Parts: sequence; C-alpha cells; structure tokens
Amino acid sequence: MKIISSNRPIFKLILFVILLFCGGLIPSNPSKSETINYIISHEKHSLLLWELKYLPQKILYSVSDIIFPFENKNISTKDPIEIINNYIKVNDQVRKHNAEYEYAVIKGNDYKTNREKEKKIQEYINELEKTQLKTENALEEIISSAIHELDISIFPNMIFPPVLISIEPPPSLLILSPRDEIKLEKTILLKSDNSIPQRYKIEDTIEGLENKSALISDIGGLSTFPATVKVRNLEATLSTTAHEWFHNYMIFKPLGRSYFNNDKLRTINETAANIFGDEIAKYILNIEKNDHLENSKSSEPCKKPDFCFGLEMNETRTTVEEYLDQGDLSKAEKYMEDRQKLFLDEGYIIRKLNQAYFAFHGIYADSPSSKSTVFEELTNIRNQSKSLADFIKKIENLSNENDYQQLIK
Repeated sequence: MKIISSNRPIFKLILFVILLFCGGLIPSNPSKSETINYIISHEKHSLLLWELKYLPQKILYSVSDIIFPFENKNISTKDPIEIINNYIKVNDQVRKHNAEYEYAVIKGNDYKTNREKEKKIQEYINELEKTQLKTENALEEIISSAIHELDISIFPNMIFPPVLISIEPPPSLLILSPRDEIKLEKTILLKSDNSIPQRYKIEDTIEGLENKSALISDIGGLSTFPATVKVRNLEATLSTTAHEWFHNYMIFKPLGRSYFNNDKLRTINETAANIFGDEIAKYILNIEKNDHLENSKSSEPCKKPDFCFGLEMNETRTTVEEYLDQGDLSKAEKYMEDRQKLFLDEGYIIRKLNQAYFAFHGIYADSPSSKSTVFEELTNIRNQSKSLADFIKKIENLSNENDYQQLIK
C-alpha cells in the first residue's frame, strides 16, 4: 500500500500545529458546580499536560527518518498487521489481569495479589512501552493507506488530516445525568489510572451531595491530536483508530463543528464514526461484508436459552425509561441494580448500571443501550451510497436537525 506524502513526518508536524489551533482537540464539558470540581480536583485529566508529555516522543520518532535516513521505519504492506498483532498479544495479558481484578472488586471479593504474577504483568507493561511507537506507526500507516485507497480526504492526493495516534490508555470519563431522566448532562475527563475504589468514592460523593446519577467509565478513544486509542482485538483497534480519525476529519466540516450543539447531532457524529470505523477495519482485513449493512442493532443471532446481551440491554433501557416516565425513581434504580447483577453473572463486566450509563452509551445509536433511530437511518443512507466516500459527502455538511431530516426523507 503506497503511503502518500501527507503522512510523512514533516507533514505530520506542520498539520499538527494547524489542527491544534483549528480546534482539533475535543474538550470535555466541564462542570460549573464548585462541589463537583472540588471532589474531582486531584483526578482531572489535563489535555495540555498530556500533549506536552506525549508530543515530543511522536516528534522525535517522526523526524528520526530525516535525522537518520539510513534507518528505514516505513512498514511494508505485510508487516503492519504482524506488528499490531504482536502488541495485542502482550496487551491481552495485561487486560486479562485487569479484568480479573475488576471482576473481584465488583463482586466484593478479596483480590489475592500474587507477587510473581504482578512481576510478570509489569514485564508485559515494559514490553508494551518498548514497542508502543512502532505499533502506533503501523496503525497510522495501515489506516492511512485504507483512507487513501477509498479516496476519502479534504484535499486531492493528500490525507488530511494525517492519521496520528497514541495507544496509551485514554483518560476515563465522569458522566453525569439527572436521576429522574436519562440525559447526558455533563462529561469531564479524568485520569486513566484511578482505581475502582476511587471511582466508587467519587461517584457516591457526587450522588450524595448533588443528587445526580454519576458514573466514571473507561472509553475506547478520544479525538485529540494525536488521537488516543484503546488497544483491544485487531478489528476493534483498527475500527477505533479510524473512528477517531473520522472525528478529526469532521472538525473541518459542519457536521463535526456541530458536535456539541445538541444530543441529536452528537449521536449522528458518533454513530457515523462507528459505521466508518467498522467499514475501514473490514476493508483492511478483507472481511466480506453484505451488500447491505444490517440496520437493526438487535439483529444478533441468539436463541433461547442463550443470553443475548444486546436484546437484554435494550429491554433494560426500555423498562428503566418506563419506570422513570411513571415517576417511580426508586423502582427504576432497584431494577437497574438487579439487572447489573444479572449481566455480571452472565460474564459481562458492567461495574455500575444507572442513568448516567444509559445517557453516555445512548449517544451511540448502534448500541443496545440507545433508543435512537439514527443508526437505522444512517445505515439506510450508507446502503444507498455508491461508496464510503460518497456516504461521507452526504453527511459532512449537516449542521442542524433540519438538514438531517431533509437527508433521511
């Protein structure tokens, strides 16, 4: 796959400056509550400090092609997947360990530490740090190639904005919703290394003092520049990388600039990014896709007595809203508590299920936690489009709900 000039180091550096001052960094929505700000004062994530810490590493790695021309860092068409997979194999060991710890804490069990195991995990983390920049470069190049081949860009013959990522753990997100309705009221970026007991303490304090539904959640990525991407399996990692690039691309278009105007436009942005990311990942991996995308988020094949996560979560959201509409808050919250235990018993590690959970996950219309019809509507538009590039052209100039309603007629 030929990588075109806009993804070369010098272009990355120039374009980073342009993106930085054109609004490429997506801020969280800070709280105006002095109480909440005081509670989270030591846990807030600083985008500026993150950039100052991380960007020099990316710059040095990028310009080393110029400083040391004899050392070729360009990756062949066959190597990127191998490099990424090697990183994922090591990362899976760390994720497995973290999942075991999280499950034990949520269940209220004592987590017995094993010094030898902890030592091995630290070795894995050290190994990940050594190959991080190389893996990021592999992801950047393979996503860039796919974008180029699918003819998606603002300028002809140039990938703009360039694909630039960090695979350090993304920050966590504090999500706030009213208790008597499911509504995304505020989101605040917090540090990624807060422990589960710390999360419970912050949430309980906010809920007690502010009468809000609060949740601190991990996120899959963040459309900073470089974008932060959480490494999972290969397809999910490719999809998330493309998803975050989509947001960086859209910041130069009316749709992206309208992201924070209201919940509907935010849902359109996030759902379109999911559709885009999934298709890019399948294209890279040569996964055969149907002529038409499935336009139902509840279409997962599942037969009784199998536990269908999507169907069960969708039913949970529906029931919670019915209770809230009836004004029965205590019944809604007791129901969510019981359902969280059910999901946990079925192997789905959901630490907390509350109004804030549904408010956040609901902005992704392809999620079973959402009641939005945007996923079905955007899927129909994609199925009627000649290509992924054509789909993007149809939606990128949307700036309000009236534009959207005209498009889906």
